[in-house]
Amino acid sequence: LKEGEFFALLGPSGCGKTTTLRAIAGLEKIDVGKILFDDEPVTSTEANIHMSPADRDVAMVFQSYAIYPHMSVFDNIAFPLKIKGTKKREEKRSLRF
Repeated sequence: LKEGEFFALLGPSGCGKTTTLRAIAGLEKIDVGKILFDDEPVTSTEANIHMSPADRDVAMVFQSYAIYPHMSVFDNIAFPLKIKGTKKREEKRSLRF
């Protein structure tokens, strides 16, 4: 994916959508293969590389509206940016669509 692109994983229950996202985020170790960010491996079974989730600069927003029910939709989506330390102004600019 290039910066600014949007994607969705679609498939029936149990086909591996969540596992794929968790592997990309570094929350799951893969059995074989590699995951690249900007052509650099963040996970590689061949090279024995497993970059920690905190070092991957990846965020996931789950499908449930009740993840943080006390927050607005905007605040739920902006939450990973806030945790990363993004300033409010940049959050608003980043989340405009």
